[in-house]
Amino acid sequence: RHRAAPPEKTLNPPGTATAMRPRPFLLLLAGIALALMAAGEADAGKEPEWNYTAGGYVRSVAISADGEYIAAGSWDNNVYLFDKDSSTPLWNYTTEDYVLSVAISADGEYITAGSRDYKVYLFDKDSSTPLWNYTTGWSVNSVAISADGEYITAGSNDDKVYLFGKNSSTGGSPVGTIDSIEPSPTEKGTAVFFNGTGSDTDGNVVAYLWTSSIDGNWPITLSTDEDFSNNNLSLGHHTISFRVQDNDGDWSSDSEWGLWIYTVPVAIAGDDVSTTPTVPVQFNGQGTDEDGTIAKYEWDFDGNGVYDWSSTENGRELNIYNNKGTYTAMLRVTDNDGFTDTDTVVITVTEKIIQIDDEGNVTVTPAGEDEEGIPAPSLAAAVAAVAVIALRRRR
Repeated sequence: RHRAAPPEKTLNPPGTATAMRPRPFLLLLAGIALALMAAGEADAGKEPEWNYTAGGYVRSVAISADGEYIAAGSWDNNVYLFDKDSSTPLWNYTTEDYVLSVAISADGEYITAGSRDYKVYLFDKDSSTPLWNYTTGWSVNSVAISADGEYITAGSNDDKVYLFGKNSSTGGSPVGTIDSIEPSPTEKGTAVFFNGTGSDTDGNVVAYLWTSSIDGNWPITLSTDEDFSNNNLSLGHHTISFRVQDNDGDWSSDSEWGLWIYTVPVAIAGDDVSTTPTVPVQFNGQGTDEDGTIAKYEWDFDGNGVYDWSSTENGRELNIYNNKGTYTAMLRVTDNDGFTDTDTVVITVTEKIIQIDDEGNVTVTPAGEDEEGIPAPSLAAAVAAVAVIALRRRR
């Protein structure tokens, strides 16, 4: 006997339609659609009121508590102040280096900024001229201002935290001045003398700091003396900076001076040469320049002070001396800075006496003062003649 299979069980009550099970990909599509709709609603009304393009990275921004004023600091060295209703700055102020941090009081009346030029600045919102600035020992990475604008604090890479009252000024800061740097410009290896002075209206100067843009920049120094000399400066155009510190620990602003250390080229004429009249002499002049390139080569072949040949490429050239004698040829090289150097080579030109014995042996000797020698081109002819004689003797 065969039993009939039992009816399939469903979750639906008798007499109702069978429900369709939702497919997973349809659920996924529905979820994406809902997410896109939600994102669109979230973005609605989120466009900027305005924007402004500075000349470099905008490193720091701040807004007053009432939202009326916005301050910004940029790597284009500028502090900017905006009114919330316009993208055109109310004003901007250019510092001596990147602006790293800005802050603004709650009512927008005062703006402070810290810069990589080592300074803290305080501004009134109505003017781009600082109310005051203060020079720390290094870059000012962070500034803050109290809500009422009465106090300003700053943090610097000199490891210090500073607190200022709104009415602080730099009147008590020291002043450092470079009096002279001599000689300038000067050739590498020459002793250069540095002289500076420092003053402080409310105390005394206790420290000095000399730095170079090439050889020593903070915290590496050229010297910590008021005056010093140095004969080991690197080649190039230096910006020398000098500042002083007073007994309160305050540093002055930098006093700066330009210094160029150069080197002259070296001419290499080559070895002395001995030759005979009408034989071409190969000259191979060279030159070196430690801080640049050789721009021109010149030869004075007979030493009369007049340069007979020049080239911007190399110092190779042929010259023929028709008469016997001793000549001093001079090579002059000029570098890309316009500095020159010379070197000489001696050319000895003598006539030769060629003798051929009965055996066909050839002897070449310098001609005496009263003897007529055979010019060098005849030497080849004489050798050829010897060869002919030898052939005839073999027959």
